[in-house]
Amino acid sequence: MPNRDLLKLRDTVRASDYFICLVSSETHKSRNVEKEVRWAKEVELENNRDITIIPILQVGFQIQAETDYPDWFTWLLTKNGIPVSNENPLDYSRTIDQLLNRLGKVAL
Repeated sequence: MPNRDLLKLRDTVRASDYFICLVSSETHKSRNVEKEVRWAKEVELENNRDITIIPILQVGFQIQAETDYPDWFTWLLTKNGIPVSNENPLDYSRTIDQLLNRLGKVAL
């Protein structure tokens, strides 16, 4: 990602009221996700405004006790995540309804 795009993404995350992160068994290995989560964490910890951080836990994601997760990922997992229970349209619809509820929107 060119530096200009990275700065624009950083500024977008920092200006957002919400940060939604899809979490899978490989998320903790992503340098790009790490940057985004750290930016959201900076907003929450250092700025004088709130940001709602919502992890979406993909089907099959489980915390592995033997895995040494990075600090930013462990911090992300302390947030009230929304799990996707099964790989089917009904469960994804329920997840979207929960997400809309957290965003203060009405699910149809």
